[in-house]
Amino acid sequence: MKLKIIKAIFLLAVLSISGVATATLITVNQWHDTTGPVSGLRQSDFNNTVFFAVAKNIDFNQTNTYEMLTGYHLASYDEYVTLFSASAALGATGASYVYFNQDGWNGYIWNKVQRIYFAFSDMYTPTPRALHAGAAQNQTNVSGGGLYSKSNGLDFLAGTYQVFGGLVLIKDAASLKASPVPEPSTLAIFALGLMGLAVRRKKQS
Repeated sequence: MKLKIIKAIFLLAVLSISGVATATLITVNQWHDTTGPVSGLRQSDFNNTVFFAVAKNIDFNQTNTYEMLTGYHLASYDEYVTLFSASAALGATGASYVYFNQDGWNGYIWNKVQRIYFAFSDMYTPTPRALHAGAAQNQTNVSGGGLYSKSNGLDFLAGTYQVFGGLVLIKDAASLKASPVPEPSTLAIFALGLMGLAVRRKKQS
């Protein structure tokens, strides 16, 4: 039984180390386009915590991990809708475009590339959704044309850099501190530590 435990822990360590080797981290400097009038970070007109961050000429890949700007996190669709609804109740309209013809864009074109959708954190859920750059910020459902999805004939899951515009971000409250994420090396060391503990217990028994 103890031998099976040791083997299981060893397999965990191998998988952890293997995952470290194949994981792709896309840093802020690699994905965020800071050129333009607002340095690639446009604040929504309905809530001062919602921002649209412009991406460089890259494809958004669901298998990659995207480093966030300090003090921001990638918004989910539900977060966006909740914040808009709360702001609308206070009189905000969210009538301006997400990015179409805004802050230096020529229609959907920025830096000679067409940009169409801004991704949510849950963009690849069973009902894929992203925010259309040419929709008003208040169009939060497919029937209104604001969501870029298969159901209204726009398939971003094919994924090319010609259509990826950027990410929908939410600015975190100053009082909130994100929990530190263990670095890959830390995970590997932790797994190896468990192995050592199991071996030591075996020797003592």
